[in-house]
Amino acid sequence: MRRRALLARTALLTTPLTALAGCSAFGGDGTDTPTDAPSESATDEPTASPSPSPSPTPSPTATPAAARAPGDALTVAEHTLVRSNEGSDSELVGIDVVVENTSDAAVTNVDVLAEFRDDEGTLLGQAEADTARIGAGGRWSVELLFPGSGADARAVADYQVVVRRSD
Repeated sequence: MRRRALLARTALLTTPLTALAGCSAFGGDGTDTPTDAPSESATDEPTASPSPSPSPTPSPTATPAAARAPGDALTVAEHTLVRSNEGSDSELVGIDVVVENTSDAAVTNVDVLAEFRDDEGTLLGQAEADTARIGAGGRWSVELLFPGSGADARAVADYQVVVRRSD
């Protein structure tokens, strides 16, 4: 399964940003879920490897409390920063996100936006995904891939996930 995710990320990396991110305009109701990715100084051992890793490795960050989107029952139930090929020119970074509909009714036109930032808070890139419907009590798992690789991907130190309805 992780091999497919890595191949999908690599394929997405070669597509134009507009196909990857979709419409990147902000608007509508949304919930921001800021998180801090761990810095290398937070560990006792170096984590970068000069050779590519065979599969993506999740970051050791704890998942903060779920965030709710105002006006509906959408919750960011899980989110994890994932890196693959760490330390190489083909290093990739993405976020695995699970959005949950905690209501008794289906929710339509759901967008998830990820903003990738460096350790100074500078916006490095965005990725977006959408779904037409999440059923009552349903969950939607999505991978949002940073639009760069190598040194650009290594610069990602923080991210923010925004869930919104586009209707």
